[in-house]
Amino acid sequence: MGWTFGLFSLTVAAAVTFYSYFLMATVLDNCEKQGRRHIRFRELASDILGSGWMFYFVVSVQTTINMGVGVGCILLGGECVQIMYSNLDSGGQLKLYHFIIMVALIMIFLSQLPSFHSLRHINLASLVLCLAYSLTVTIACILAGRSSEAPSKDYSIKGSNLTRVFNAFSSMSILGTIFGNGILPEIQVINYQCNFISIQ
Repeated sequence: MGWTFGLFSLTVAAAVTFYSYFLMATVLDNCEKQGRRHIRFRELASDILGSGWMFYFVVSVQTTINMGVGVGCILLGGECVQIMYSNLDSGGQLKLYHFIIMVALIMIFLSQLPSFHSLRHINLASLVLCLAYSLTVTIACILAGRSSEAPSKDYSIKGSNLTRVFNAFSSMSILGTIFGNGILPEIQVINYQCNFISIQ
């Protein structure tokens, strides 16, 4: 997308995401004041759209996205574990499909946990690792950029016009997948329960 259009797209995606979550939180709060508390995105959509339209506009899209993200996470996790394994044991006999099976089994186990809050320790470890990775890469890039032996810099966009168009749509789909999740109702109900307990 390039620097200008890429940064603009990220800013627009962040603004739309913030506004959509603000609207969702407002609707959730309004429904709760009317005595209808929802802890799942599907329940909220069913209350607003009706059960029939909710199935076509929410359940089908949610199921497709969840299936794609689930398969992608399993494949990516298997590749990452294989990279770590090959660095630790370059002559190992395990293949990629072994690691994909391992990650799939772990995902099946995690999917049986009752709520998003049950994953809080795993999420904390993931946050720490992500921050550590981002900090390490940032420091490494700064040191490499200031080094006298740094390679020549080229920020031009590679590929033909068709490749750029496909990459643009791929970027938009990634942004939509990252920002378009519906866990806000469950987060709100967890906060509500914590506040209710603290008041008591």
